[in-house]
Amino acid sequence: MKSKKSFAVLIFIAISLIVIISAALVMFERRGRTEKIPAIETVRILGLDFINEDVTLIAHRGLSAQAPENTLQAIEKAGQAGFKRVELDIRQTADGIWVLSHNDKLEKMTNGKGKITQLTYREILDFILDNGANIEQYDNIRIPDLNAALLTCMTHNVMPVIEIKSYKTGGIEKLYNMLQEKCLLKSVAVISFDRQALVEFHSLSPQTELWLLTKALDYNAQAFASEYPEIGISFKGNNKSNTQKAIKSLKKKGISLAAYTINDEALFKRLYDLGIRIFTTDVFTP
Repeated sequence: MKSKKSFAVLIFIAISLIVIISAALVMFERRGRTEKIPAIETVRILGLDFINEDVTLIAHRGLSAQAPENTLQAIEKAGQAGFKRVELDIRQTADGIWVLSHNDKLEKMTNGKGKITQLTYREILDFILDNGANIEQYDNIRIPDLNAALLTCMTHNVMPVIEIKSYKTGGIEKLYNMLQEKCLLKSVAVISFDRQALVEFHSLSPQTELWLLTKALDYNAQAFASEYPEIGISFKGNNKSNTQKAIKSLKKKGISLAAYTINDEALFKRLYDLGIRIFTTDVFTP
């Protein structure tokens, strides 16, 4: 009787180990796998019959539908497509260099591994971008620093809309100094989900256009808007909690509103009809 119980226990342990090991292998494979980002067909807003007033389109991470996101090539494509504004994600490296990247981890866009915030910029330059729209058309491109991105924006006459992702102590002041040196404080927009970053930048440069990013136009976002009415709010366009009532309430208070990331025509029309005129998009072009 004992031997049968012992055998059953061994079988149970063996099966459990197989299940655990299999699950671990699947998780490891998924974590190591990088989803390839395809090119996307764009749509010119001239063909949208509901638009009868000027709108401002912001190219999301550059024209990332046609070139790898957050690269000089994506900025150039945005300029060529007629965009007047281009959104760029920035974060600081271990040695304090502002670089363009939506993700902290290198695995999504490059052949490298590790975190941007834990590597120097010189170390990051060892890695090549191997993902993004039409990546096969670009050889040996690397994560650019913000300085190069700003110069590219100036060359192609597009206004940088800089999203602060992560930063070190003193990073906001360093960003301010960089923009001041290039005389861009009045011709740039700074945006972030990080309220403190915006408040700190506003204290340094009250004349710079600032936007709070928020998924929902909830109590916290509206309270921030009441305290800092000069800072606009850019909300997630497809969040169903962002109702007509919430949008109209903020507009009535004189708060500037924008919406991200608008890639669907029906959603575009709904927000346009509610009075939104600034849209961040991957798909729509001027």
